[in-house]
Amino acid sequence: MEDWLSFEGVIVAMEWGESVYTVLPLPDDIYDTLKAQGTKRVDVELNDCPFNMALTKAPVIDSVFIYAGKNILAAAEIEPAKSSMCACARQMKTSWRSPMMSRSRCVKRV
Repeated sequence: MEDWLSFEGVIVAMEWGESVYTVLPLPDDIYDTLKAQGTKRVDVELNDCPFNMALTKAPVIDSVFIYAGKNILAAAEIEPAKSSMCACARQMKTSWRSPMMSRSRCVKRV
């Protein structure tokens, strides 16, 4: 996993209009590294659970983030704002039809 960028992250609530979204803000140094590579989508592991996600911006939050909806949180066994988690991201190495993208559940490593 030499090309993975690891960081401690916390899922936060992002209010936008009348809606509330759960997101994982990226640390500036992680985003800067991904941006320098021209990255728009990333392979992500949240608590050892793989996903393929887009880097996202919104006018209501200062940092670039990854959307983390209910299904993602449930699959990775994460409770929003309860605790930090281990997160890893790298420039997407697979096609957009990657099996990572279509998984509704993750398989935990034992």
